[in-house]
Amino acid sequence: MTPISKLLTPMGPSRTQCSCLGPCTGYDSSSSSPPLIVFAILANYETSVWSAMHRRVAMNFRLLAVALAAMGLLLYAAPLSGQPTLRNLTGTVQDRHHEPLNGAVVEIENENTKGVISYITDRSGRYSFKRIRGEVDYRVWFTYRGQRSRVRELSQFDDHQNAIINLVAKSH
Repeated sequence: MTPISKLLTPMGPSRTQCSCLGPCTGYDSSSSSPPLIVFAILANYETSVWSAMHRRVAMNFRLLAVALAAMGLLLYAAPLSGQPTLRNLTGTVQDRHHEPLNGAVVEIENENTKGVISYITDRSGRYSFKRIRGEVDYRVWFTYRGQRSRVRELSQFDDHQNAIINLVAKSH
């Protein structure tokens, strides 16, 4: 910090010039006390300018941090465009009396590729297709002892991660 004696230069017997603000009136150079008001104004001016700049930089930094955090959450929550979404399809197969059908063949057909995947039900009549593509429409049906069920649809717009389609044999 600059000493007071270097900031004030005598202009004559009763006036002193401040090197920052020009002539300071009312200062008696023969007096031992410098014009503290001028220095207080200068100190407050420099502090307020620095504080305003500091506050502006700090606020910009906070806004940048919030924006980056929000973008990170959006990217984490939404899958990337090149990355397929996967989901599961489960359900049960029952006869018309609502008894589970062990050994029924459940098939799903990808509407885009016309590819078919099969699954044989367990003793409880349950089936499960894991990690099928979420952005595709599927047709689902089962075959049991030569009879085929009605076809059900699983839409790509069904946003359930674990879709459930229970299949029941046709009534004659």
